[in-house]
Amino acid sequence: MYVLSAELRPEHKRRIHVGTKGFFVEGARRTASCEVTEVLGLRNDEI
Repeated sequence: MYVLSAELRPEHKRRIHVGTKGFFVEGARRTASCEVTEVLGLRNDEI
C-alpha cells in the first residue's frame, strides 16, 4: 500500500506498525483484510 496523500501521511505514521490488522475499503465496502508485515519508507517525508 502507498500513502499518496501528504495530508494522510502523519495519520498513517501514528497508526501503522508491524502486526496491525485492518481492511482495505472502496467507499463503504470492505474489499480485503490485511496485516502489516513490514513498514518501508513511511517514516520518510518523501513520497
